[in-house]
Amino acid sequence: MKYVALLLILVIANTGQAQNFINKRASQVINMLNKYDAGPGYEKPVITTGDSIITMRVKGSGKIETVFIYLFDSEGRCKSEQIKASCDSCYKKYLDGVLAQKKYQWKKINENQYISSFGKKRMIEMPAENNDFSYMILRTGWSKKLYQLLTGN
Repeated sequence: MKYVALLLILVIANTGQAQNFINKRASQVINMLNKYDAGPGYEKPVITTGDSIITMRVKGSGKIETVFIYLFDSEGRCKSEQIKASCDSCYKKYLDGVLAQKKYQWKKINENQYISSFGKKRMIEMPAENNDFSYMILRTGWSKKLYQLLTGN
């Protein structure tokens, strides 16, 4: 029972980590990813870097794998995070963790998009046909007028 409780705590703690990388420098993202612990039953994450991209792969038992992709702007700050899971329940676990973060005040604007409060300037997009169980969190530069159009206010 203690093992199940510990596993649940690790899963909940790690699922809410997404979107905390937006606006961070690549070195900060790498430092944070190096501390990532997927928990029991998962291999040590594999992190690869490029000029404007960092990727982390987390493999579990069988064909369970999640890929985290971080893209950076010309100033070296994270502008988007993409999460690709290998199963629907894995995908839902990560997305629910992101949506549970109250400070962003996520609002669903259609079947494939959520937007944060105006000041947080974030958007979550999911492909219309989400066969690869993925979503992307984007930093936005929307104006107040555009935000009002999106929210209908």
